[in-house]
Amino acid sequence: MRYITVKKPIEIAVRRAPPRKTVGNTPLSKYIELCRGGATVRVKDESRNMFGTFKDRRCVERLKTTAEPRELVFVQITAGNSGYSMGMLANVFEMGAEKKRTVVNIVPKGLPEVIRRELEKCSIVVEEDLNAEILTQDRIRAIARAVTGFSGPDDCILGVEDYGLTHGYRDIVAEIREQGVKPTHIFCPAGEGELAVVLAEACKIAWGDEAPKVVAVTIGQNTLATKDDFLKKLRRSVADKLMNHYSKFKSRLLELVGENRAELITIRSEDEIARKYQFLNKIGIDAEPSAAVAFCGLDHYKFKPGDEVVVVNTGKGIFDPSAVEKTRGQIMRKVFRYAAVLALGAGIALGGYFGYLGYKRYEFRRDVDKTMARLNLEDKAALWAKSAYGSWALSPGDELRMCLTIPDLNCKDREHLRVSDLTDRQLRFFIEVQRISMDNWSRTVIPGMRKKYLSDPESYTKD
Repeated sequence: MRYITVKKPIEIAVRRAPPRKTVGNTPLSKYIELCRGGATVRVKDESRNMFGTFKDRRCVERLKTTAEPRELVFVQITAGNSGYSMGMLANVFEMGAEKKRTVVNIVPKGLPEVIRRELEKCSIVVEEDLNAEILTQDRIRAIARAVTGFSGPDDCILGVEDYGLTHGYRDIVAEIREQGVKPTHIFCPAGEGELAVVLAEACKIAWGDEAPKVVAVTIGQNTLATKDDFLKKLRRSVADKLMNHYSKFKSRLLELVGENRAELITIRSEDEIARKYQFLNKIGIDAEPSAAVAFCGLDHYKFKPGDEVVVVNTGKGIFDPSAVEKTRGQIMRKVFRYAAVLALGAGIALGGYFGYLGYKRYEFRRDVDKTMARLNLEDKAALWAKSAYGSWALSPGDELRMCLTIPDLNCKDREHLRVSDLTDRQLRFFIEVQRISMDNWSRTVIPGMRKKYLSDPESYTKD
């Protein structure tokens, strides 16, 4: 376990000037750029809270319920926004309290340094390996007691997330109703799923059987997107606030999905999230990538004309702005890698194809040349045979001469010997022999063989 203790600053907003001095009553505005499929889309802009995130609502309510003259320690697991909001708001509440309000933020290993620095300005930061196990409430309290040296009773060490459905998230639905809008759908990002569950419960209270469907949008690196209750290892995502190993709200969210009061959408493309984040900031919606995931859900939903849609922009707390560029860079590098592999594969395939064509052309030319050479030999032999005998077939005497003279020529079991029956070598020999006159030919025959075969024509047919 690694922790850092930092003295809390007096100033409320070191990171940037707060968007507003209050929490809640955030604006609900229509955005033509987001309307699609005949549906009207409005944005409930939680970036307008004091520290720029919907987490301000829960933290304020948590602090209000503990306005007592005792020293208190608040502890939670956070990816950044809730920890920063709680730490900064605790400073505000401590100013009017008699006792200290200490915030302990437990963060995962590998948290971006830019987020860690902001948390260290207002809280005690403890790094834990969240891949290894689920931290129980007793374990969380033990960590808080160890790093703060707090010696008070356990009921003074309070979990920020142990607040059920009574905290400030419900007010989002109440404000939407007060602003005169009756939505058919409410979209929100889902990290642990707490916001989606609270919104669904609050909608049931506000509108009864006509309650809008809550569409929770998450990412692939979240237990909500899988059948597993605990994910041991998560790869980094540009939507870092939605990365989640475990959720105690998962079973309730899935119950709401089964009751058709909620729906769950998973966005798996990092590039899609990064592009949506950039688009939202261009049209004036102050949202970080994790908040942009809810807006990605609009592109994956089939609306009907007349639908009234509200998207909860959970805001723009503390996050690593370079993560978007890193993600875009990683995606481009992957694209280039895949393109290079495809190009190499295509090059090899084309090379092989053209090589095959070249080899086939070579085989064709070789066969043609071989055939033409054969035909030339046959033509020459045929011209001699035809001019000498007027026939392609050899006379018995010529057959005998050829059988006796041409090397390796098997004349057994042959009724007649034809020019086409000879091999190339035999044809060449045959053609060369024709240049010798018959008299010279006769004188070149071995006397013993001439006497044996030419004096007795019938011996030609004998075995």
